[in-house]
Order: sequence, then structure tokens, then C-alpha cells
Amino acid sequence: MSYIHPRDKRPLGQRLANAALAVAYGDKQAHTQPTLSGCSVSTDGRSIVVSFDAQRLGGDTVLVQKYSAAQEGASAMEVLDTATGNWSFVDVQVASASSVKVLLKAGISAVSIRYAWGDNPCCGSNNRTVTPCPPASCPLLTKRTSEPAVPFQAAIKDGTCVLVIV
Repeated sequence: MSYIHPRDKRPLGQRLANAALAVAYGDKQAHTQPTLSGCSVSTDGRSIVVSFDAQRLGGDTVLVQKYSAAQEGASAMEVLDTATGNWSFVDVQVASASSVKVLLKAGISAVSIRYAWGDNPCCGSNNRTVTPCPPASCPLLTKRTSEPAVPFQAAIKDGTCVLVIV
């Protein structure tokens, strides 16, 4: 069973306060999470730049929290390999204020990309029925407001993303 009431209410309260400031007073600060706006595969095919909607960021920037690259799934970013038909986790780094660069492993040709997908995307082996996933567990979030990136899945066609599911 999922928890309806988060134990740590501060992040939720801050998120609602930011949204209220933006709607009621026209505050330009970020009031939504980083939301996928597109992606493009590099010409050499070794990386993918994932872009987030800069307007929704409201001047905030995308941050990649430190994660253990040795831990399977720690980046929460996966690509679907054309050759094997399997999803594999990939490393992520900041590319610009509103984008991240996904580093593809040698020999992988991606046909789809997804972030924070599945039942327990950012908490590893943590059993959420016993211990809820703590706030800011996923590596992609906004720098100033700590808003987590919206999970997404997108197909890659002709070198760019075609949004499948947000």
C-alpha cells in the first residue's frame, strides 16, 4: 500500500507555496518540476542531451545529485538498446541550465529513453511498504527549489525524442 501522507511534509508545503506565489502573484521562480521538452542524440551516437522546459524552470537550473555509478540503477536513467532489446542504466551529467547529458556505453544504440520508471525507481532495494522513499532520492532535480524531475519515457526517432509517456 502506498503512503498518502508523506512523513516529511516540508518539501510538499514548499512546492505548494512556490506554486501559489507563481499563480497568485506572478512570481517567476520555478513552481513546477523539470519536465521533458525534448532530446537529441549526438552525431557520434555516444550521448543523448535531454532538455527540460526552461519556462517551467522559472530561472532555476537542473541539478544532478551525486549518485554511486557503481550501484545499478542509481542514475534512474535507462536506455533501450536496439541490438539486445534490453533496458540498461546509464550515467547522467549536467549539460546546461536546462539539460542533462546521458552517456551511452560503448556499443549501445538507443531507441528509447526513460527516467525514474518502475515501482521503486530511485530507492534501490528499499522496501517502500516498510520505509517510504525519502524526499530528493532521485538524482535529477532543480537546484534552488529541489523539485524532482518528472518521470518520462520517450522513443528516439531520427535522433530526437518523441514523447511516449509522462
